[in-house]
Amino acid sequence: MPNINAALGYAQIENIDLLLTKKRELAEKYNDFFKKRNIRFIKEPEHSKSNYWLNTILLKDKKESESFLKKTNESGIMTRPAWELMY
Repeated sequence: MPNINAALGYAQIENIDLLLTKKRELAEKYNDFFKKRNIRFIKEPEHSKSNYWLNTILLKDKKESESFLKKTNESGIMTRPAWELMY
């Protein structure tokens, strides 16, 4: 690993508690926002603790998903569909 990468990683580790707290707070805001709109926000499973590096929602069908993606991206909110698993 190059020294610059190690330095960046170390700097982030120094602030890991703050970074994770902020990510959890943001995930809770997303959860509250989507709950009011009857959209399921994916939360951490029971007996686990997520770092919320990826926030995901479930929409009812492809048509709703395409509409959501179009509207958010046109509004300057970068969204994209989740990738398909490769078995």
